[in-house]
Amino acid sequence: MATIQGMKQWMKHPMAAVRMILFIMAILSNIGAAGTAAAQTMNWTEIEINENDRPPVRSFPGMCYDAARGVIVLHGGRYRDTLDGIQKSLNDTWEFDGASWKQVSTSGPSRTGFQMAYDENRGVCVLYSGYEVNDSWTVKADAWEWNGEQWRLASETSKEPGQAHGLTYDPVRQKVVRHGGGTPEDPARYSTTYEWDGNEWTEITQDGPPGYTGLYFDTRLQKVMAITSSYSTVLGFEGELWELDGNQWVRNTQYLLDMEIPWGQSYAFDSARNVLVTFGGERDVSLGYFTNYWEDRTMEWDGEMFTDVVVDDAPGERSGAVMVYDPTRRQMILFGGVDLLGVYLNETWQYKDTSSGIEDGLWMMY
Repeated sequence: MATIQGMKQWMKHPMAAVRMILFIMAILSNIGAAGTAAAQTMNWTEIEINENDRPPVRSFPGMCYDAARGVIVLHGGRYRDTLDGIQKSLNDTWEFDGASWKQVSTSGPSRTGFQMAYDENRGVCVLYSGYEVNDSWTVKADAWEWNGEQWRLASETSKEPGQAHGLTYDPVRQKVVRHGGGTPEDPARYSTTYEWDGNEWTEITQDGPPGYTGLYFDTRLQKVMAITSSYSTVLGFEGELWELDGNQWVRNTQYLLDMEIPWGQSYAFDSARNVLVTFGGERDVSLGYFTNYWEDRTMEWDGEMFTDVVVDDAPGERSGAVMVYDPTRRQMILFGGVDLLGVYLNETWQYKDTSSGIEDGLWMMY
């Protein structure tokens, strides 16, 4: 009866009824927008940049997002010299502002096969280990820092240098964390975890996850996470999820991954959507040695399962590309790599939600 009486009152005041109808329509519109936002359309798009205005071709460089200056920092990598056919590492540094590249240094370490992470507490990009390459490969045990203007050799030596280690910033510890890695003969040799304070590496634990390690910070769980991949002639590839709980690694027995992290795969964590995004890589599923099976798959890990993402377009099959998340522009940026024909690349790709009007509407709702 109260509803009927209310309707009779509205009929006496037409403008009030109009305002009520408009209010209801606005609510329904927001509900529709929320439903659309939940079904985002993620796609790859190549950012068209003139050849002379972008970094030269390379694979296995390092890259991180400088939050203080709002730019992506790219350094090093390797290429094959077309004159003598020799692989060589690079020492140049570039910055990307979301639209264009700018070379900012050629005085950094000549390096490939390393990782970089941005230290939010100290406002520097940290580079660790890797190889200096000029036909022969020389393992380096040093740590360098880029402050936006110049490189600083922060440490000349460390324990367990090499390749295939994980590196990420932990905002809870307010320090950069590294884990694992190994040698060319045994890339999964080490299982020790360290933290970096700007001067030295301090051991956290020796009892870490084995295998090839992808390290990232999960903003939803507020923990450093490791997705590992190892090969057994009995079981084949096995993937595991680990989390760093204080000073101890804990294996998540609830989620055993149904895929491995291929060698040279690109990965980064999307802190806006709370998902890990992976792309590409190479492997040989019959031999367990990552040599001749190349991928162009885009996958997302939401904490419970890996999902193949169906996209309209994507970078081609490649290994050794590097990818980071740009939280300011809410997009992944992927650069470089080498394809299955051995051609080194220097394309710039973005991976983001391409649904029209979703992001603005979503931010307005919250």
